[in-house]
Amino acid sequence: NLLLVLAELRSKEANFKEAYQYLLQYNALKEELVNSENSSHVLELEARYENKKKKSRIEIQNAQIDARDARIRQERILRYGIIAFAVLLVLVLFIIVRMYRMKAALNSILGVKNQELQELNATKNKFFSIISHDLRNPFGALRNVSEMLHVNYDDLDETQRKSLAENMKDLSANAGELLENLLQWSLSQSGKLK
Repeated sequence: NLLLVLAELRSKEANFKEAYQYLLQYNALKEELVNSENSSHVLELEARYENKKKKSRIEIQNAQIDARDARIRQERILRYGIIAFAVLLVLVLFIIVRMYRMKAALNSILGVKNQELQELNATKNKFFSIISHDLRNPFGALRNVSEMLHVNYDDLDETQRKSLAENMKDLSANAGELLENLLQWSLSQSGKLK
């Protein structure tokens, strides 16, 4: 501003050469000032641009890091899920194999018990066959003796009748003893023997 005032003063004094010099100095200084302001403004704009660029890069990197972390979490969850599923599958297979083995063992035991039961049934049937045969003989003989006594009662003398009655008594005693033995055996098999 001082150079401009001096240029105007010299112009009024008709010293145009000095006025022109002051005016040139004023314009040079003004241009330098404008250039300095522009340069400073440009530097400030460049700094802002670089700052925004850095912030944008940082935001992009943070977004990439967040995306990577999310992907890692998803992979970890998936990995843990697969591990849990595999453990559960192994556990289920273990239980199935164990149940199969238990079933096989029980079937084996059941087969042995069935075999034993069949053998016991065969023994029981043989036993009853023997008992029925042993019971049929005394009772058959008793029936024959009593029928003979009944049919021939009048034809037999007292000694013969007494002898047949004695035979009947012996036969019934033998049958009774056989039945008593069978009853005792039956009680001992059921555990009720006193």
